[in-house]
Parts: sequence; C-alpha cells; structure tokens
Amino acid sequence: MKSLKNGMYAQTEYFFKEFPFLKKHININTLSQKPRVERVDLRLLDSYGYTAEWYVKHDSSIEVVSVHFILFTKEGGSLGEVKQNRLQKFWFWKTKDIIGETVYEKIQKLQNPNQVAYIARIQKGFSVSTFFNILTDSSDTYLVLYKTPASIEFSEWLSQIKEKE
Repeated sequence: MKSLKNGMYAQTEYFFKEFPFLKKHININTLSQKPRVERVDLRLLDSYGYTAEWYVKHDSSIEVVSVHFILFTKEGGSLGEVKQNRLQKFWFWKTKDIIGETVYEKIQKLQNPNQVAYIARIQKGFSVSTFFNILTDSSDTYLVLYKTPASIEFSEWLSQIKEKE
C-alpha cells in the first residue's frame, strides 16, 4: 500500500483476515486507502460495472478507471461477477456508452439470490502514456465491501430497503 501509513496498513491487514476470500481478487499492496464496509443499498443495486477512459492533454496520457462487482456467499464463495458492461470514452467531448446489467439484475439471475451476503466493489485507475505507450506508476485501487445483515435473507433485506427509500 503505497500511500497508507503503518496504522492504516495494520487495519487493512486485519480487514483481510476478517474477509480472507477477498485476497483471491485483490492484492493488499495495490490499495490506495483502507477498504470500507457498508450496507447494501438501492444505489449499489442500481450500479453497473464500467470502464471509463479519457485523454489528458497537459501530459498526453490516457486515464482509465475500471469498476466491477463480485458477489459472495456468507462463507466467501464467489457467486459471480457483474462484468464491465459499460464503456465510456471521453475523447474531445464525444462519449460512447454501452449499457448492460446492473448488480440487481445479476443477483436476480442467480439460482438462489438469498445466498448473496457480500458484494465487493473494486475500482482500479491508472494512466497510460501516449508517448511511450506504457503504464505509469500512478495506479489507484479502492475496495468497498457491501454486506447484508446476517440475521435476514437477502430478499427480505431488499424488501426492507425498498420500503425505506
């Protein structure tokens, strides 16, 4: 973790001990800040995986941000990914936008949606130099782990949050 101080690094190591199944999907040393844990909400369920890229004129580089979601069981087994199904290119104010399934739509395709206990949101960003066509050192990775309450099934939790919002 390039930018995390020792205390934050220790907290992040503890986070990965509590959720060891995430180690298969993200390297602790690539994180730009300590991971967060949040409750599943409607905003998350309406989210798409995506990749966005844009040209930065002052240093002739291309900035790329990629976001994807992974669904997990209570035991940490992977239930699948919401693939990056939206591509946004910002080149001279022209945008190309391809839309696919949301996190909620992916969950509904599962044989048993009630198995979903965690949803990881992994965001990676990096720069590519257009002069040398190389990846620069300025890569950033962020992790948010969303979870449902352990005491109720996913479908019941979904009904409760729909009523509140």
